[in-house]
Amino acid sequence: MGSLSSDRHAGGHMPDLPPLRSGEPDQFGDYRVLGRIGQGGQGTVYLAESPAGDRVAIKVLHAHQAIDPNAQRRFLREVATARRVATFSTARVIEVGTADQRPYIVSEYVEGVSLAQRVRERGPLTGDELVRLALGTAGALAAIHQAGVVHRDFKPSNVLLGSDGPRVIDFGIARALDSLTATSSGVAGTPAYMAPEQIANEQVGPPADVFSWAVTMAFAATGRLAFGGASVPAVLHAVLTAEPDINEVPEPLRSLLGQCLVKAPQARPTAAGIMLQLVGHGADRPPGATTGEPTGASPSAASSLPVSVHETVPPAAAVVTAAGTKGSSLRTGRSRRVASRATVPLLSVLLALAVTAGIWLSNSDVNHTPTTPSSGATSSSAIVNKLDKVGIALDVGGRGDLWFNDSAVQGLERAKRELGVREVKELAAGAGETKAQKVQRLRVLARGVHNPIIAIGYPYTEAVKSVAAEFPGTTFAIVDSRDAAGNNVSNLVFAEQEGGFLAGVAAALKSHKGRVGFVGAVKDGGSIEKAAAGFVAGAKSVKPDIKIDVEYLSRPPNFGGFDDPAKGRLVAAGMFGAGADVLFQAAGGSNLGVMQAAKAAGGRVVGAEADEARTADASLRDVVLTSIIKRVDTVVFDYLNDFSTGSAEPGPIVYGIKDHGFDYTTTGNQIDGIKARLDETEQKIANGQIVVPSS
Repeated sequence: MGSLSSDRHAGGHMPDLPPLRSGEPDQFGDYRVLGRIGQGGQGTVYLAESPAGDRVAIKVLHAHQAIDPNAQRRFLREVATARRVATFSTARVIEVGTADQRPYIVSEYVEGVSLAQRVRERGPLTGDELVRLALGTAGALAAIHQAGVVHRDFKPSNVLLGSDGPRVIDFGIARALDSLTATSSGVAGTPAYMAPEQIANEQVGPPADVFSWAVTMAFAATGRLAFGGASVPAVLHAVLTAEPDINEVPEPLRSLLGQCLVKAPQARPTAAGIMLQLVGHGADRPPGATTGEPTGASPSAASSLPVSVHETVPPAAAVVTAAGTKGSSLRTGRSRRVASRATVPLLSVLLALAVTAGIWLSNSDVNHTPTTPSSGATSSSAIVNKLDKVGIALDVGGRGDLWFNDSAVQGLERAKRELGVREVKELAAGAGETKAQKVQRLRVLARGVHNPIIAIGYPYTEAVKSVAAEFPGTTFAIVDSRDAAGNNVSNLVFAEQEGGFLAGVAAALKSHKGRVGFVGAVKDGGSIEKAAAGFVAGAKSVKPDIKIDVEYLSRPPNFGGFDDPAKGRLVAAGMFGAGADVLFQAAGGSNLGVMQAAKAAGGRVVGAEADEARTADASLRDVVLTSIIKRVDTVVFDYLNDFSTGSAEPGPIVYGIKDHGFDYTTTGNQIDGIKARLDETEQKIANGQIVVPSS
């Protein structure tokens, strides 16, 4: 628990800093160390100077926490994520690196004291000072969440009161520190400021930061903890069971804090919603909120602004294809293809809020100039109009298929929340329908002036080609097909070889016989063969002498291998009979037969595209070790985000592991012993240490 923050991170001038001890470094990379700011349980904070003469704060881990190279990589990956955060009321992360195997973080130096020190020395904040603190820190959280980061340790000592307003520091650092210890419980934070779900070691996302923000604001307003106790266990018990002590917080802030301190994460407002309430607009009340909770300010039209807050973990009520991934949470730790554009909707909201409240943001360090329309700034209304009407054509089964459709819906629902999508028309395919029926479905969407239109799945390929040519003024996207070419068509596809590589690593690690296999639906010369090539490479990366069998159920022009369970069972039975004990199945509907063969032979399978431990018959679920799923939710959301900012492009847009295009599932807990190895493999692929062959 805890962070590298120090009450003296920004406090004091050079003469007040303790001198460097013998053996302490006087240089980190290009930065000259000027003095030691403070020291905590995790490491030491130094004041340093850049080659350009700018002062920075450098946080350096203690030597005993830098012994595991894999842990160091996880740490650097987590901290690197924080560099995506827009500098709205945050201390910018400038650089991360290692020196003598000790990770360090270089961040902006803020001249001022921490909120904890301010309250300790001068008492609680009141009036406009308290409101400015609440608005500035809520804006900082909105920027942090927009970048896909969860702070996890928001507290008074991590809020610095600079001359230009409050700054939030150490965002994402708690998770990074937690990643250094292989035996970590996964709980990061400071007890009195932790959300109930953090204490319970459950899914932790932006709502946890909202809870911690509210406890911090209560402390700022009263000088007391919202959840007190004579011991740490007593405090934790109070957070889990007691009502917050916020009676002395002035209204209307008290009502807002009450909303944020409810026990259910999905019932809390977002950070951007908090900002709307603070400037006098209605809250973006979440779906799970009850009418009996305090509502703060009255609703207004401003609540329809395109609030863009990236939620790392979806609400529990959302449809999730990745429900079994990584302990049931969706990971967003690596760099994203759209990261450089992700702040546009959020900055538009911040600008709109600033104008509404009469707040001038010239000192916010946000690279956005609120001048005339000719300045080229993207307005919130322009973004909303771009996503007025979105059409989506689902594959057979529609919602509830626990497959591509559900994953696509998850991305769409997120776009509604974060990008301001106003209207969606959703149409699903029927079983056994013709190309003409698919064409008609897309025409209905196009004639209804829906733009963009997203088709889910390869079966829409010919229909998209046809209808996109008929409606050149409409923008189309198709998931999982490269073949629907057109000047107004984006192909949202996957680096199949990378998913295959991950499957190969999992299969080899779980194989006891030294023989594994791949079952593909069709030898297509395309995506399935790329997955097979990746599988072979992944398995051999673990055990170079492992035996690998590769079989296909059909060859063009016969594509029956996608829906022939009997043949899938026959081929898989032969592979198990030859000595294989783990198969990677990439054969669509034929996977049923592969799993039946695995059950009969006492073998195991690695599923593909969806969590097959959830979609399979109950009697077969125990044969699924893990599934390598395609993150359709990611590609749908990213595409809509790109479209909203005018940056969507025609042609293939390829998602690999570094783009969050794939993930592995943990349903059934059959791969607990190899998750660290799979995570390491993902990281090496993401940072280019492993280049996966596609043939």
